[in-house]
Amino acid sequence: MQSHAKVVIVGGGVGGLSALYHLCLEGWTDAVLLERNELTSGTTWHSAAQCPSIAFNQLLLLLRDYSIKLYRELAADTAYRINYHHATGGRGAPVVQPRPPRRGASHHVGRKEIEAGHRPAGLGRDKAPKPASQH
Repeated sequence: MQSHAKVVIVGGGVGGLSALYHLCLEGWTDAVLLERNELTSGTTWHSAAQCPSIAFNQLLLLLRDYSIKLYRELAADTAYRINYHHATGGRGAPVVQPRPPRRGASHHVGRKEIEAGHRPAGLGRDKAPKPASQH
């Protein structure tokens, strides 16, 4: 094992692996990841591949869209079967599981509102930001 590196990532969960993957994509070669056990053996199983159907701000929408694209690319580009499935409803709409509102949440959007195209904070389809390719 090398004794020093410019970047040392502690933890081989989804966050650490993602950081190392993206550093490598940017050309970093002096980076090392340290994991005390097996990769993804900690709490990653709670969060891996969670691409929620609903996001309440533009940053979360961009992150979700990027994550879906990345999981599809990883599934196609690696020999390792990542077992990723993008679940959608019958008409291509994301599957939504109704749940009770969280404490302190300013909005609770239920299945009926989602199917009707409701957007929190007055953000309707006509006001939604367009992808960069449509500017």
